[in-house]
Amino acid sequence: MKRPYIESLIQARKSCRRFEKHSDEFPGKKEAITAICQAANSAPSAGNLQAYKCLVIHKKERIKRLAHYCQAFVRDADFVLMFFSDSASSSRKYRHHGALFATQDATIAATYAQLVGEEYGLGSCWIGIFNDAITSTFSIGDLSPIALIPFGIKEGKKTGIKLPDSPVEGTKHRKALTEVFVMDE
Repeated sequence: MKRPYIESLIQARKSCRRFEKHSDEFPGKKEAITAICQAANSAPSAGNLQAYKCLVIHKKERIKRLAHYCQAFVRDADFVLMFFSDSASSSRKYRHHGALFATQDATIAATYAQLVGEEYGLGSCWIGIFNDAITSTFSIGDLSPIALIPFGIKEGKKTGIKLPDSPVEGTKHRKALTEVFVMDE
């Protein structure tokens, strides 16, 4: 019996710490970032609150600066998603469980992002430990950073990314991408 597509995708995804070194842009980069953000935005969340935000770091000089706060291999990534929990918004509804639910919301969204990155042929690696001083340079208000996900073309794969034929349209109500994702400038 043939393995279902999502199961195959999950089994194929591995942490990638070696990315192709090239210029800031490659064909399909903007489309990939958009699709990955849309997938993360579709992730389930407690009470459908989406109690997280995500900083999209896409400029090479900013990515290199980010690497100083975590792991050196990040400097070669093409873009990085930095997920933050929004405990305050979740706590208004869930009181003392709010912080936990906000962290869960952020981590589920980050996982969805990694799976769609794999679908596009991009490597990624979950980073959950970083220097606390990271928020002095990379932050969204007073939200707590939860995870960094660097994405890039896997080393040795010079053909770029593969774009799926068409996006899957969902019917559930989600926040607008601009409410959840912030482009780092």
